[in-house]
Amino acid sequence: QRGEEARERWMAVRGQVHQHLAARGSRIAMYDLRETLERLRGPVPVGFLAAAAAIGDAGCLEPIARAWLKAPGQERWWRDHLAEAFGAIVRREGISRRHARLRALLTQAPATAPLVALAKKS
Repeated sequence: QRGEEARERWMAVRGQVHQHLAARGSRIAMYDLRETLERLRGPVPVGFLAAAAAIGDAGCLEPIARAWLKAPGQERWWRDHLAEAFGAIVRREGISRRHARLRALLTQAPATAPLVALAKKS
């Protein structure tokens, strides 16, 4: 129990650090951010998603989409934050629906269509 509390506190601190670095435009912790997104098993501190929205790249889209698909319906706030981060990345990076990663995502998981629709058409 104490170990779990310590892990949650550490995740909160990491999320804040990622958010702070991203707010400064720093991509120094991008590897850790991507790795954290790839290992999502449920909600994490929103600082991680704020950082992804600010500096995330196409490599962050698939893990965000997977987490969005797995999020239980009663955790709408979590799904909304995931969708916001996904949308921010595709807009900032100029990723269109024709992008290879988005086409692959739709092929592998057609239920991600609402997320892919956040990307521009061309």
